[in-house]
Amino acid sequence: DEIRMILKWLKCSIPEDALHDILKEVDADQSGTINQREYLRCLRKVREHELDLVRKAIASAQDEGCLPRERVPHLFRDLGYILWDAEAITEAAQDAGILEHHLDLSNLWRLLLMYRHREGMRSSELECIDTAFRREDPEGTGRLSPLEVPTAIRSLGYQVSFEAMQSVLRQVDVDDSGHLDKMQFRKVIRMLQEIDP
Repeated sequence: DEIRMILKWLKCSIPEDALHDILKEVDADQSGTINQREYLRCLRKVREHELDLVRKAIASAQDEGCLPRERVPHLFRDLGYILWDAEAITEAAQDAGILEHHLDLSNLWRLLLMYRHREGMRSSELECIDTAFRREDPEGTGRLSPLEVPTAIRSLGYQVSFEAMQSVLRQVDVDDSGHLDKMQFRKVIRMLQEIDP
């Protein structure tokens, strides 16, 4: 469960059966827990799984080692991104400086990293989220307190139960400070969207 939560935080989407196989493989002593070395192997295996899917998509395109841009949303779906958005993908490509219409492995990987960095959201969504963040952070500290976070979330139109809010905040506030920076706040909103699209 903790690994699944970490992968969700990292915006890595992997099918449950593939994750189970990876965890079984890296848990050398079959203890049901993983140490730091096994954790790093797990993350590497998750990345290798994603790279394999990207390579397969490129190979199936039969386009000289490239994937046509219009097939990228299908790749993202295959990678497990349920709420992918074609416009968000296009904007992520622009932010990554990818202008080509046929993407090789390097460009696809850069696009995926930028898409994750943007939490899979459109620029207009990010601007609304950042505006709500700034409105609750008038002093410009770059952090929202535990009292400011729910107000900022409600200002975006989310009606979230206390329990759901606490669950998401526990997953995002990895340093247990009780405060969220702008990137963590974006992650909270993305996770809330996944709960109630």
